[in-house]
Amino acid sequence: IQGPKLISEYPSIVSAEPSARSEFDLYINEGKLYYVKESCGIEDVQDGFFLHIVPAYLDDLPDNRTEYGFDNLDFGFDVRGVQFDGKCVASIGLPQYDIARITTGQYDGEGRIWSAEAAEIVSEYPSIVSAEPSARSEFDLYFDEGKLHYVKESCESEDVEDGFFLHIVPEDIDDLPDARTEYGFDNLDFGFDVRGVLFDGKCAASIGLPQYDIARITTGQYDGVNRTWEIELESDALE
Repeated sequence: IQGPKLISEYPSIVSAEPSARSEFDLYINEGKLYYVKESCGIEDVQDGFFLHIVPAYLDDLPDNRTEYGFDNLDFGFDVRGVQFDGKCVASIGLPQYDIARITTGQYDGEGRIWSAEAAEIVSEYPSIVSAEPSARSEFDLYFDEGKLHYVKESCESEDVEDGFFLHIVPEDIDDLPDARTEYGFDNLDFGFDVRGVLFDGKCAASIGLPQYDIARITTGQYDGVNRTWEIELESDALE
């Protein structure tokens, strides 16, 4: 069923510009992600495809994926794809929640062969930095429409090797998840590889904040032993 459907959809898929180009061109259309390679042999689809999706709000993740911070929709071409007329095309339906970031590519069992990223924060970047940051440190912090954005204008990969901590104290402690009540704050720590993107010499990361009223946010980076930088934001900085 998947094969004939993809063949019939192919002309409309490639009528638009791809969302990203790498070993495969990637198209997003009507809630689906398409992988297209115009000149393709069987050796190009022997390796599995990884597809990791970060939602705008972590609460949208299935319970068994919360600890990882992203959805895992890895697949094999034999299940999702078809080869015809020297082309390879695969398709997979995306989750219906708001997506912050997609990381996808192929892996050969030992490592990633290629990776292409479609990041909402890249398109949002001009509007993010059009306002004054809520706070400045190693990264500038911006708060907008329920999200916290981390931006470093001149940035290299070593600037994002260390993990980010994000601790949130609600106005009402009863708003905390049961597992966090004893600590008194929510823990939304994350890695840049899950929440961020490096582009044009800049680093930007984005995370959806809980929907309850927030009293204080403490965030920064840690190297596994110490915090390398830290910022505290009170509720008035988030308005």
